[in-house]
Amino acid sequence: MTSQTQDLVITNTSSIPESNVISFGFIKNEDVRVEVGTTVSNRTLRSYPSDWTMTSDNRVQLASSVFSATGTYKLKIYRQTNTSTLAHTFQVGSSIKAEDLNNSNKQAIFAAEENTNSINSLATGDASGSIQIDGSNIADNSINSNKIINLQVKTEDLDNDSVTTDKLSNSINSAITANTAKVTNATHTGDVTGSTALTIADGAVTQAKINSAVIFTPVGTVIWFAGTTAPTGYLKCNGDAIPNGSGTVQSVTADFSALYAIVSANVPDLRGEFVRGWDDGKGTDTGRSIRSTQTELIKSHRHWISRAGIDDANLSGTDGSPSQEYGLFADSGGNNLNDDNSYPLGRFTRLDPQTNDNGNGSLHAETRPRNVSLLACIKY
Repeated sequence: MTSQTQDLVITNTSSIPESNVISFGFIKNEDVRVEVGTTVSNRTLRSYPSDWTMTSDNRVQLASSVFSATGTYKLKIYRQTNTSTLAHTFQVGSSIKAEDLNNSNKQAIFAAEENTNSINSLATGDASGSIQIDGSNIADNSINSNKIINLQVKTEDLDNDSVTTDKLSNSINSAITANTAKVTNATHTGDVTGSTALTIADGAVTQAKINSAVIFTPVGTVIWFAGTTAPTGYLKCNGDAIPNGSGTVQSVTADFSALYAIVSANVPDLRGEFVRGWDDGKGTDTGRSIRSTQTELIKSHRHWISRAGIDDANLSGTDGSPSQEYGLFADSGGNNLNDDNSYPLGRFTRLDPQTNDNGNGSLHAETRPRNVSLLACIKY
């Protein structure tokens, strides 16, 4: 036996109890080691060689400086025989004592026991053993794939942050550094977050690299927006000039060359306008170029009016007054159809914006349908 462990309960740091008597043999007190920790494998509180003393009956008395607080700890007492110096050196002609011979034999036996226990604990993975294998014990490139079970190291076999760039070959480091843009869904999955997250440069992802199921809005697309300011990626359609390249428009700094190639030097001005589909060769609205404008028009027509004594008279002003062709309410015989005698041949009728529109409420400065106002925006 070369070591012993026990639970150590500390209730008062000013009075540290003694451990049980040492149950294994040793040659000198200096060969005894004492370690204290929260677990057997985590001996964060080391207590040898200065923080304990040995009583006359071979019990270990710990010093209060070993502990920072009361609690339950793991105490390990073990032997580490000094083999660098012989237990006894015999001189020529000197007498040989049985004690010296016994100590010399013990030194060899104890050292052999300790080595055996260390090798056994190493083989079984005993975390309390005096020898532990970690990264510092393994030389670089000393383990080949033939020594790994199933020739693979799985994710669960690696501790977090256990593989550093120092353990990667220079060629791999260089490739990762120079080719971060080559990382694809096949080689990287899951969320990318934190200080070491993979970043993508502005404008680096093209439409060709986006899944076809993803909706892509091309530059030059016009949308109707319910807000008063254009959303991200859009400009107001207010006629503002844009540069053929980088610049600032409507407080947005970007490269506008793609939009410039479509609309030229200015975004369309759609404020207060109705939009009509481009004829594009159909023949309904001929002679139009894309984004061209039109003024208002009213299609020519006639009004037929019935009045007492005159049945369905065509009031076209045909009584010899060509200049009164439009809007003259008179029949072919020159009959006055108005109560207002100030116009012998009739009354010229107009629909003008006015305060008094007979209560109709529909007369104004423009012809328009019922509508709602939204903000026109264009994708840049």
